[in-house]
Amino acid sequence: MLSQVLERDSVLAQFSIVTKELEQALDGVPYTLLEISDEVQEQVYFTLSTIKLALQENALTLMHCMHEILL
Repeated sequence: MLSQVLERDSVLAQFSIVTKELEQALDGVPYTLLEISDEVQEQVYFTLSTIKLALQENALTLMHCMHEILL
């Protein structure tokens, strides 16, 4: 059981790192200066918002798991 929790936490941590790097990359691009359609810009902003939400949820999930382990 403990090994499964540790493995899950490891995968979650790796996913969080990749997701954070993707968020930083998308957040750093000046989309308004690029010649892309409004639809593409909206899709990028939607994707970025989804990533930010996923990062928040992952942080809460990790905190919940740590709380359960400590009990």
